[in-house]
Amino acid sequence: MALKKSRVSLNLKRTALDYEAMVLRLLAGHRSIPTVFAYGRLTHFEYIAMELLGPSLGEVFQEQGKLTLTFVLDIADQMVRVCLLAEYAQRLMYASAALRVGTRS
Repeated sequence: MALKKSRVSLNLKRTALDYEAMVLRLLAGHRSIPTVFAYGRLTHFEYIAMELLGPSLGEVFQEQGKLTLTFVLDIADQMVRVCLLAEYAQRLMYASAALRVGTRS
């Protein structure tokens, strides 16, 4: 499990980690997207607990001394796929918002 912590102002309604947790939950199911277990906010801090997908690039570099071409290409492929997935999710969010604006109760 990975835990991210960020100092946050009480004046902010939407924070970076809150937004990150929302996006990760929206993109859930992709092999490059960690599962979010919990998000919380205390007085001056916010936290997000998520699945740890593997070692950091720094840890891999320290262990192996260099990054192989295959490893770098795999990471690049995952990054491109996640970007495409994020673009698709953004389009869905805009379409959903447009539908809600067009539907008046």
